[in-house]
Amino acid sequence: MQTGKRTLALIAVIGLLLLGAALVMAGCGGGSGSGSSYGTSNTGYTYTRYAFVTNSNEGTVGFINLSSNAYETTVSVGTTPYGIAADPAGSLVFVSTSGDGNFNTISVPDKKVVAVYGGMNAPKGVAEGPLASYVLIASSGDGYSYIYNAINKGISDALQCGGNPLEATTSNDNKRAYVSNTNNSVSVVDLSTGNFQLLTNIPNVGNADLDVDPDGTSLFVADSANNRVNRVDTASFSTTATIPVGTNPYGVACGFQATAGYVYVSNRGNNNISVINATTNTVTTTIPVGTTPMGLCLSPDGKTLYVCNNGANNVSIIDTTSNTVTATVAVGAGPINIDVSPY
Repeated sequence: MQTGKRTLALIAVIGLLLLGAALVMAGCGGGSGSGSSYGTSNTGYTYTRYAFVTNSNEGTVGFINLSSNAYETTVSVGTTPYGIAADPAGSLVFVSTSGDGNFNTISVPDKKVVAVYGGMNAPKGVAEGPLASYVLIASSGDGYSYIYNAINKGISDALQCGGNPLEATTSNDNKRAYVSNTNNSVSVVDLSTGNFQLLTNIPNVGNADLDVDPDGTSLFVADSANNRVNRVDTASFSTTATIPVGTNPYGVACGFQATAGYVYVSNRGNNNISVINATTNTVTTTIPVGTTPMGLCLSPDGKTLYVCNNGANNVSIIDTTSNTVTATVAVGAGPINIDVSPY
């Protein structure tokens, strides 16, 4: 899943919303925690930019300072943090904790949890959605996706998916969401109107991470069981290419701007990243990283790739121009997913 590129979009968090779930809110510190102002990237405000990492084995979210690559701090969240996404303003981070069924909101300047939404069942991956007031919550426990209104703090829609959702992504124009299910299908959700609808379920395409290319015409899905990535036409929902990659692929990120035309895939079994040329549908190079790479994310300009090495407890930072690792940052135990601040 690639989230860093859609800096004007909403955050979507994957998880189950049960009837009667509790919402516990705390006051936000107004930016005093970091000493820097924050806001949308076009307001003239400045703030420290971070990469945010879910450390699944220790119940924390780690902050990597993108200026220095220093691992600055951790914020304790719930049990088994999984999905993560930074909001477009750079001031909040949303985290699903699959072990306790919670959805956590972290204030970036204050570096603390300021809200917890409880009562979910194994919330997993994180994607982006259509409007700044909404959060998309999909359930790995009951097969539903929920549209959560972050302003009204309630559910506006519930959509049944084709299986148990794991990861999700949205098109760059935020008109569609795609949710991968553990039964090797992908659910397609229409986000173009206020009445969100499930369009279809695409069978036999993959069961791990997924991402859409910048023009929204192709969806790339990691098919872990078959050691390949399937390319799906988003108009016909048909598979147009099957691309062999490494063993047990998981994370997927479509390049844009500096890396347009390339797709990056983490291979858990080979401890490397496959770089796919989307014009030829072939792997052009592989990049060695740490043990068991999982979630990955591109910087907003596409020049830097960040990879969570789940088995090595670190993050590889890759220059996408040279396809080389330029830094390795030690983080917490069991990193799974990562997102970066917008510009």
